[in-house]
Amino acid sequence: MVGVIIPVYNRKKELQDAFNSLVQQTFKQFITIVVDDGSTDNPQEVVEAYRDKLQIAYIKIPENKGVANAREVGLQFAIQQNFEFIIFLDADDLLNPSAVQILKDEIQRSAADIVTSCIVAERYNEPTRVISSDNITWLHGKIYRVNFLTQHGIHFDTSLHTNEDMSFNVWAYSKTNKIMKLQQQCYFWRDVGASITRTDGETLFKCVSLDYMDAMWSVYKEVVDSVENVYHNYIITNVYNCYNAYQLGKYFGYDLTEYDEKLTIMMTHPKIWEGTVLSRMLEYAENAKSIHRVGKHFITSSETFVQWIKNHGGRVDWVEGADKL
Repeated sequence: MVGVIIPVYNRKKELQDAFNSLVQQTFKQFITIVVDDGSTDNPQEVVEAYRDKLQIAYIKIPENKGVANAREVGLQFAIQQNFEFIIFLDADDLLNPSAVQILKDEIQRSAADIVTSCIVAERYNEPTRVISSDNITWLHGKIYRVNFLTQHGIHFDTSLHTNEDMSFNVWAYSKTNKIMKLQQQCYFWRDVGASITRTDGETLFKCVSLDYMDAMWSVYKEVVDSVENVYHNYIITNVYNCYNAYQLGKYFGYDLTEYDEKLTIMMTHPKIWEGTVLSRMLEYAENAKSIHRVGKHFITSSETFVQWIKNHGGRVDWVEGADKL
């Protein structure tokens, strides 16, 4: 059985659109798991209106505890009810009419643990764009094999306010040796209002970047020994993003002493920088100047990246070209 998990918090109007996209699915044998995270706009009215069109399991959380907790509640329900696969859908997003069919068929055909597809992103005041199936940060456009998640104890860190999806995926990607990436556009991500990711750099840091570092640290010990995993580069990318978040906080004058040791451990561990992984990241940093550019506030070059590692006791001598920076 396939479960489509939808966390919802005060998105009653948008939930109806999400349900309509599920009604239109070419594959009908799935259950929609709606986790109401303490909404005050009564989304249960929408749920009841669609019971004759969809198979719906409705779970009500008495008070708002955040999307990480809501997703974890949905995941645990799927585990308890012996679901074989799960897909995550946000209440204000849509699925391509063939999405469930495409994702289910591929994960069964390939025997993969995760199948990921492209995302069509519609953002406020910006051109529509297509996000590659290489994306690891989001849960969107993916299907997961439930017994794979339970086998490795992979779950959501409910203490996180943001980036719980990145933390979950880094953990999952580090434990699998088979992910199938599709070119089909299965997910429509919609953001038509104000968003924290479009605010100024300092606000972004306070609301997102600290959680980003916390999220990566929360799974670091689970993933650091998975260096042989073929998806290790995705993990490295997120460690490097922690470095950018840290430097952004320093730029704005925040005391990040509590993160010094954590970041040093993550960025100087020999397994993190084995082989050509760091060289690849340095090349990316040099070409793009920054993985996370926040307006005009912050640019990280590969030179400052290497210097930071040297200053904190990390080895860079095995990195091709590092001695020239």
